[in-house]
Amino acid sequence: MAGICWIEDLPPEIVTLIWRRLPWHTARFTFRAVCRAWRHMPTPTPLPSLCFNTNKFQSFANGELPYRFAPADQNRTGERCYGCYDNWFLLCNWPGNAGRSPTFSLSNPLSGATIEGIPLYSDDTKGIMGFPMPKVIVCSPDLVVALLCCGSVAFYRPGALLRSVSPSVEAGSWRRLIRDITLYRGKVYAIDNNDNIFVHELGGNHGNSAGAPKKPRCAARHVVMTQPSNTSKEAKRWMRYLVVCRDNLLMVRWSVPSGNRSSSSAAKATKGVKLRVFQADLDMGRWLEVEDLGDHALFIGPGCSKALRLTGDDQRFQGNRVYFLGYDLLGSCRPLTYGDSPTYGFYDLTSCKITQIFLTGKWNVWPQHSMEWFFP
Repeated sequence: MAGICWIEDLPPEIVTLIWRRLPWHTARFTFRAVCRAWRHMPTPTPLPSLCFNTNKFQSFANGELPYRFAPADQNRTGERCYGCYDNWFLLCNWPGNAGRSPTFSLSNPLSGATIEGIPLYSDDTKGIMGFPMPKVIVCSPDLVVALLCCGSVAFYRPGALLRSVSPSVEAGSWRRLIRDITLYRGKVYAIDNNDNIFVHELGGNHGNSAGAPKKPRCAARHVVMTQPSNTSKEAKRWMRYLVVCRDNLLMVRWSVPSGNRSSSSAAKATKGVKLRVFQADLDMGRWLEVEDLGDHALFIGPGCSKALRLTGDDQRFQGNRVYFLGYDLLGSCRPLTYGDSPTYGFYDLTSCKITQIFLTGKWNVWPQHSMEWFFP
């Protein structure tokens, strides 16, 4: 430290400039560790990165430079990443011996934490084409909640091969399809294809006196929500995302007019597309439209959605916006081609307009089989 004490004498404006150019939150912690005078500097809100095809990343904070994560355990380099959820990766280890089943685990590259024994496939996902777990929430080291592609919600005790599926998906002679889940005030909330909310009370102890884990159980409470206003004007509703913002449970609903399905360009495809934000009034069982998010912005995606407070001068990322992934736009505005698809975009609640962002680089090349937000 004695050889670099001169750093403390840098002018504050130079320190601020260096601070803003640091690419990653770990670099900012290192920066503050150099001299005591800098340790009290407030840490700015870390921006998410874009995750392409579950193994390539692009940061917005360091000049949009791509990067990869090295495996925390060098002996596990043969694993393949199947999903990105918040800052957790779902890894698959394919055994070399034929006839042996693959093993799955969750790994956090930032903390180095690993959760072993994730039962990926089950009776509920047999015969389903595609990846069986669109979303995973790590509630604790011994409780994982997953949204299954069949529209159910599953609760797992990792390593114990114990699971339970939410009974709330059954509704008489037809089956409700759960579209998204989120963790809110210690409970798991799920939304179905009719904008109804299910509250899952997580029960059961972590283990018995002998230390053996118990099977997870949940009690789902159905909250019938009245339909948001002006729903008749929205010919198509393709996506619903739940996100917690300022201790409120919000729903972002992406609607696409039916005429846009025949658009041939990105400019035409987004005409009439609207993202509406609603707040859940759980006591009254209704949705209240939100027209102003203040200095908060919502980042929505199938693997994870989050609200971030943005107060900086970076014009790319400002409050009162909803940021979406280009992959979602491609899926909702067909036959939009890969070449016309943006990397990401945002919906401004003030102007009610969509802005599409096209990034360049070797990893921003379509087709992409998946895109997610990665939150540090």
